[in-house]
Amino acid sequence: MKTKQELLKIALAIYDAISELGSAPSGTIYAALMNQIDLQTYQDLIQMLKDIGKIKEVNHLLIAVR
Repeated sequence: MKTKQELLKIALAIYDAISELGSAPSGTIYAALMNQIDLQTYQDLIQMLKDIGKIKEVNHLLIAVR
């Protein structure tokens, strides 16, 4: 199980990747992380990023909000 600090680092890395690219398919991002976190944790992190207004999701495409 990951600590809260480790999960925060992963969430920031997800945001940084999406922000740098402008957008990215959610499945591609999860595939890169699936050896680090389970699907539920990934979905929770994505929801957190959406809730705080850092990303939006359209048809499984994650888009950085600037």
